[in-house]
Amino acid sequence: MSSIVVTIKSGRVYADLARFIDVAGNPRGGVQKLKQYFKSVESGAENASITVQRASDNSVAATGTLLLTYASMQNNDTCAIAGVTLTAVTTTPSTDQFKIDTSATVTAASLLLAIAANATISKLVTAAKATGTGTVLVTLTALQPGVCGNQYTLATSRDPGITVSAAKMTGGTGGAQTAAITYSRGI
Repeated sequence: MSSIVVTIKSGRVYADLARFIDVAGNPRGGVQKLKQYFKSVESGAENASITVQRASDNSVAATGTLLLTYASMQNNDTCAIAGVTLTAVTTTPSTDQFKIDTSATVTAASLLLAIAANATISKLVTAAKATGTGTVLVTLTALQPGVCGNQYTLATSRDPGITVSAAKMTGGTGGAQTAAITYSRGI
């Protein structure tokens, strides 16, 4: 299968740009929004740099991990994935929260639900958990194979409650090749 990689650099923050061009659950609507976005850039109403490259056939997705240590977790501990913060709570979780529950495994399951429910994170990574007693490893994998996932940041408010593998996800290879066409407007 062949593919191309489109990279958009904009002055907008990621979450704002994602909302501007994405229509959840409606691929046709998303394509229409993207078309309108490109027209806005072309007309000068929106500033951006758009690069189009042919993708490598052997791309590998970036990964990262969050290690949950149940005995050390506290209410309001946080982890951030690609700049989006999820908060651990001991009560019923609401948006962008997960529950510190009866064990590391159950807490990790709550974190996976929070990741899947987040409109931004769920478009960037998938999450899976290993089983464990006092600790559980949650593995994040970039949805887009290639080096782009190596830019997704990982952070925590307090280690050892939640330990991140590194400041950014790693291991993404391939993706866009060197030949590229870039169109810039205002950036």
